Amino acid sequence: MNFNNGAMSKRTGHTRNILIGGGRKAENITLIENVSYYSRGDSSILGYGRGIGKLSMTGNYFASSQGMAAEIKADSPALSGNTFVGRVAGLGTVDHTDNTFHDSQRPSGVVARGEGDSGVAICDDSTIRRRLI
Repeated sequence: MNFNNGAMSKRTGHTRNILIGGGRKAENITLIENVSYYSRGDSSILGYGRGIGKLSMTGNYFASSQGMAAEIKADSPALSGNTFVGRVAGLGTVDHTDNTFHDSQRPSGVVARGEGDSGVAICDDSTIRRRLI
């Protein structure tokens, strides 16, 4: 579980919860059943710098009350069973119907679970905290 990474540091202050990438393209990255919540801005960057070649994400929960839940920069993303609360960048128009997006600003072209029912729920900060406890 990642929660407001760096909040207690006098040296760096708040930093992103999960940061994958750098000067070379990361390959064969797998994220399984992680929880990432960030209250001050963008939660996680998956594919910083040169990006990720193959990315597999299953059963993760990414949330941010003020910024992006996740920024994903991968050539070949395989996502299933993930929940995103907040904006998501980088997925493009790929069909990720096996994931849940709780935000009115989900990526354009991404079809969210529950579409056509009551719509996509928008969660505030207190709702996110209750779900994590």
